Amino acid sequence: MLKLPPKKVVYNNQIELRLMSPRDGSSIYQGVVASLPELKRFMNWAHYDADLAKACAIYAEFEAKSLKGEELSFAGFDPQTNEFLCCCGIIPGDRLNSRAYEIGYWVASHKTGRGIGTIVAKMLTSLAFRDYQADRVYVTCNLENHLSLKIIENCGFHLEGRLRNYFMQPTSKMLAEGYSSIRDAFSFSLVPDDLSSLAWFDEFNTKLSIAQYHTEEKSQASRERFV
Repeated sequence: MLKLPPKKVVYNNQIELRLMSPRDGSSIYQGVVASLPELKRFMNWAHYDADLAKACAIYAEFEAKSLKGEELSFAGFDPQTNEFLCCCGIIPGDRLNSRAYEIGYWVASHKTGRGIGTIVAKMLTSLAFRDYQADRVYVTCNLENHLSLKIIENCGFHLEGRLRNYFMQPTSKMLAEGYSSIRDAFSFSLVPDDLSSLAWFDEFNTKLSIAQYHTEEKSQASRERFV
């Protein structure tokens, strides 16, 4: 990636994405804790204990990586109420193509079923193609994660195939806590040639606002990258 990330990304005044940061640490952490029963089904990191202080340290690492242009990690909020909604990100994931990006997302449990995941996935996809000139955007999904599969379908991603043993072998403790025993994943992608056939893409982008850093903010953020 190697460029300063956007300051925030807003869709239709419904969802605001901003860099994951310890400044929002309490809201993010509370959202994680409240969603743990669902997160533990498919997210291996949800099985590692972390208090608020440890979580904020992790969020600070995510923010630093974003500012260094290594990957993008966002937390999503309601612009009207500042209520935490989701976490998501874009990760360069293919050493053979520097403009191939993987997207990921999860929605706070009490907010699922409201279309938030689909909007967020579209925001990430648009950002990757518009601001980062993506040559490929892809997403992988556990075969049993039907909510995520529905989001991927709603976004028009193309199924590429089934990846065997894509996920780590879960421990007995993880399995006891509800982690899926299915280790295979479906892989989906979009490439620039697909965009003209996406019914949602053009109209969606008219409602998407990407705010960049102002000059003085950009200078400060650039300095912080090396602190």
